[in-house]
Amino acid sequence: MEVHVHMRHSDRMADVVRPPLRDRLRLVESLLRAVEDSMSPLQRLVSEVHKEIGLALHEEVESGREEELSALRREVDQLREGMASRGAIERAKGILMQRQGLTESQSFDLLSEISQRYRRKLRDVAADIAGGSLTLRITGDPQAGELPERAVPDGRSRSRSNGQAKSEPA
Repeated sequence: MEVHVHMRHSDRMADVVRPPLRDRLRLVESLLRAVEDSMSPLQRLVSEVHKEIGLALHEEVESGREEELSALRREVDQLREGMASRGAIERAKGILMQRQGLTESQSFDLLSEISQRYRRKLRDVAADIAGGSLTLRITGDPQAGELPERAVPDGRSRSRSNGQAKSEPA
């Protein structure tokens, strides 16, 4: 059998002697001030740490974005250059196919050969052919499926080293 004893609130209060409310409130106020005084430097420190973490994260993100942005800019420049080069190469191939009776593959191979022989970029050789500043004299039989035996600049072409026009020997 269980017995429960219920005490009324007023009965419990009678057993404990408490200082007056005003004194208790002053004590609580002084304790809060002490806690605030000890927490204030800690809060400033925590705030500084959060601020530094935020700045470091921001710098990290910005740094990554700058690198990514720089890489994307380089890629866009390369793609633009590639598109411009492709147009000149296609025009030059068409000119060689029409004037020299070469196939598309032979025209490209010939552009590559000239580019390597004169140590010039393929797009520059193609631009010179498309612009008419470089014409070729070809020996060999392209109709027989052979690569031309000899393709030399005919007339005036630009020198690779200084961009000045010079006459190439035949």
